[in-house]
Amino acid sequence: MQLTKQTDFALRLLMLLAERPGERLSASTAARELSVSWHHLRKIVARLNHLGHVTSVRGRNGGLVLARRPEEIRIGRIVREFEPVLQPVNCTEPRCPLLDRCRLRNALAEAMQHFLSHLDEMTLADATTAYDKR
Repeated sequence: MQLTKQTDFALRLLMLLAERPGERLSASTAARELSVSWHHLRKIVARLNHLGHVTSVRGRNGGLVLARRPEEIRIGRIVREFEPVLQPVNCTEPRCPLLDRCRLRNALAEAMQHFLSHLDEMTLADATTAYDKR
């Protein structure tokens, strides 16, 4: 499965914040470190903030922080929130001529469920080596 760039950068931003507990990270610094435009990152930050994963503090000493501990944030949940349609193939638009006799789509759907189940077991703390020594 190919994740969208928005999902990819959302996960990267969360990992970056997880590696800096108690530290506020400016959006411009995060954009530079992740090699993404500030404009694109701003949309991702707004969504993560709306979903309750990050808190944005304004002002001179402001910045971004995780809203919860990295151990409480599940990667599978983030992927589901950022990927509205999780289907490996679209068999109906246009309609596939093999649809009535195809077993592949069920196998792919099952593989997708295994993929998401695996990500459900993984926390943000698991996703970065910064937590290996803690």
